[in-house]
Amino acid sequence: MFKHLRHQQLEAHFRHRAQDFDVIPDNELRVSRALSWLRRSEDFAEYPDDRFIFLWIAFNAAYGIVSDQSQSSDARSSYTRFLGQVVELDASQVIYHLVWTNYSDEIHGMLSNQFVFQPFWDAYRLGLERSKWTHKMAGARRKASKALAEHRTLDVLTILFDRLYTLRNQVLHGGATWSGAVNRLQVLHGAAIMSDLVPAIILVLIDHPDQDWGPVAYPHVEKV
Repeated sequence: MFKHLRHQQLEAHFRHRAQDFDVIPDNELRVSRALSWLRRSEDFAEYPDDRFIFLWIAFNAAYGIVSDQSQSSDARSSYTRFLGQVVELDASQVIYHLVWTNYSDEIHGMLSNQFVFQPFWDAYRLGLERSKWTHKMAGARRKASKALAEHRTLDVLTILFDRLYTLRNQVLHGGATWSGAVNRLQVLHGAAIMSDLVPAIILVLIDHPDQDWGPVAYPHVEKV
């Protein structure tokens, strides 16, 4: 099993490399914010709903950039592009080991769960027949299975984060009951997966202070 990364280790590593962040100050702010939310998530280890929320905010702090309105960029395109950079720069293959060793069962569980598959909810809301979403889900599962069989880490992460984003919407927009008895498995799996993926992503950011991740959406601004 790959060694788990936690806030305390990452914070110490970040301080050790503090001078390296002078070139791109936005990167220091990005990491600092992500670490603050990661730290908070660790205070809620026994509460998967809370833990997932704080981990998603930490992830958002890591990937978030100023949106280019002329190109109608959205959250999915932003984090997909970001994940591509992270996987490419992950020389130690921390993320690779997490995907293929630590969380294989949880990832399979998320990919086969209809309640985190957005087309299921779209069809349900419109009152469409079951085949309207099952056909799409079967195709998505075939695509995921092929990516899994070929160990294509980025493709697996892209599909996985589509599911996690639906879970994020359910939780953050009040579409779920805190610690509710219904559909708990996706929350448990989501929190578990994010609890190691997010620290691994932050590690890549710390190890590449000169990488252009884009401008942060809400920079520090002095009072005017």
